[in-house]
Parts: sequence; C-alpha cells; structure tokens
Amino acid sequence: MTSAGPFPSSSNSKTAWKKDYIVKPLDAHNLQRPETVESLFMMYRITNDPIYREWGWKIFKAFQKYGILEDGQGYTSLDNVNAVPPSRRDNMESF
Repeated sequence: MTSAGPFPSSSNSKTAWKKDYIVKPLDAHNLQRPETVESLFMMYRITNDPIYREWGWKIFKAFQKYGILEDGQGYTSLDNVNAVPPSRRDNMESF
C-alpha cells in the first residue's frame, strides 16, 4: 500500500498555481539545465503528488521537442520559452 504523502494532492488547474509564479521576460530562457526537472522529481517522491511528475515530464518532452538540433546531434539553449516555437541560441552549454 502506498502512502498519500504528508501533503494533500495539488490541483492541476493553471489558475491554482500560476498566481504563485512570476517569470520576468529576461528570465524566460532555457539553458538546458536539468535542475528544475530533478527538483520536481524529488517533490513527487516526497509528497507522492502526481502533479510534480506530470510537470517534470512536460518539461522533459519540451526539451526534446524544442531544443534538439535538426540533425539530432545535440541540443541548444532557447531564448524565450514563452514563444512557440522558441527562438534558439547558437550554443550548447556544458555545465
């Protein structure tokens, strides 16, 4: 039997969580760093709330969809994640 976790499950409603996040225009870029997805995975493990796993999966799929190069030989950073499709930077970070 799995535990429901110490916290109640979150709502998947955008209005329920969007009011808590402010992304400034100059911060709406993606440098292909995995820390956010890793953090969401840890939140899922701690709370057992499936919303964190769903958010992490959506971010991962967006990395694949928008960051991969045309020849499939790597990934690039993105200038504005709020634009679809996002404009790409001509670099691949190596943290």
